[in-house]
Amino acid sequence: MLKTALSFLFAISSVAAAAELGVYRWDAPTGPANVDAFRLWLGAPVPLAEAFEARETWDAISGAAWQLGPWSQWVRAASGRNLILGVPMLPGPENRSGPDQVLGTSDDVSLDKCAAGQYDAYWRNLANQLAYYGLHWAYLRLGWEMDGSWYAWGAPKGSGREAAYAGCFRRVVETMRAAQPANQWKFVWNPTATWTDPAWLNAVWPGDAYVDVVGLDLYDQSWAANTYPYPSTCDSACRLSRQQTAWNGHAWYLQALRDFARAHGKPFALPEWGLYTRPDGHGGGDNAYYIEKMQQFIADPANAVLFHVYFDVKAPDGDHHISGLDAVSAFPQSAAKFKQLFGVVSAPTTVQTAPPPDMTPPSVYLSRPTAGSTIRRSSTVTMEASASDNVGVVRVEFTVNGRVACRATASPYRCSASVGSNRVSSYVLTARALDAAGHSATHSRTYAAR
Repeated sequence: MLKTALSFLFAISSVAAAAELGVYRWDAPTGPANVDAFRLWLGAPVPLAEAFEARETWDAISGAAWQLGPWSQWVRAASGRNLILGVPMLPGPENRSGPDQVLGTSDDVSLDKCAAGQYDAYWRNLANQLAYYGLHWAYLRLGWEMDGSWYAWGAPKGSGREAAYAGCFRRVVETMRAAQPANQWKFVWNPTATWTDPAWLNAVWPGDAYVDVVGLDLYDQSWAANTYPYPSTCDSACRLSRQQTAWNGHAWYLQALRDFARAHGKPFALPEWGLYTRPDGHGGGDNAYYIEKMQQFIADPANAVLFHVYFDVKAPDGDHHISGLDAVSAFPQSAAKFKQLFGVVSAPTTVQTAPPPDMTPPSVYLSRPTAGSTIRRSSTVTMEASASDNVGVVRVEFTVNGRVACRATASPYRCSASVGSNRVSSYVLTARALDAAGHSATHSRTYAAR
């Protein structure tokens, strides 16, 4: 109990000054530049960027270079930056056909199998990839929005999957921590606002040792009476009254999750929040009142909000885009309020120019084996290369006759590998250097076999 109390007091003290601001503005390769554009629009620091791993395959879930490389470069471009990464628990698109069927795959994947360790190899690979790209402190939103049925890992009340979800969460955390014990990832456990029974929270809770941050995804939408849609004759006073009624429902979720986090000694976060214009009319639209109330909650030190992320995109299921950077914002009044409350418009000199993207490929030279050497069949060959880049070399891959044989991540770039026993007359060895932006360069030599 003392440990829990001290943990919570530390959480309070660490966020008392201000909760960190983040934004989601699509993923790599354009996402990093989009986040910087949002920072310039707001006129205030935006140290956190949010991204989501693709859900279609295990390969995407276990760490994709196209995504992690650009975000790694963005994080390293300025001090204090970090990535918030949505990590799917199971592969497949949004699940609409039942609690055990994952659309788009023939594999019989399940939360139970995850909890039993059958997918540990994928989680080890994700841990290694995150470490490889230098994302040592990322916030990992593992199996987010599990109270809904739209994701393959969903475990809403009455689904019978609650315990399996908690077990899978524990297994993933244990596996990743064991694979890379020096890393300091913070695992985020967060539902959205569809549950109504607080007892359900305990059913899907993995345990205090496995969760670092409690989060809530919250958008300005409501189906309560006298909220949304607005009547066609609704004037400004009518709209405000309905927005206030809708806020009462939002406030209940905020307070309930805040209290749950407090009871477990965890800081609270809002990994997704935003305005909402929905095709069915159940969004609040241009609602400056919602922006104001959210800012008041976020800024209150008693709520221990560690970070919050505005969802600044026009998504397929509705519009949240407030900045007007991609198109004319549907929320002009809310945008002005957002900039007033979260920006630093009175101090434009604090705004820094976004760093230019890295467009320069690395250079590489295969120095060992030396030119003119011969290679004995079925032997182990040591390969070495020199490599440089204007930002930094991420790794050098060595291939033998087109097959990746080994990798090196630090200078001197050197590793050893078997060349195989095929009856070939020569071997082509290649050193391939890669940087964090995804650029590469190669140098090859051909050696006679003996």
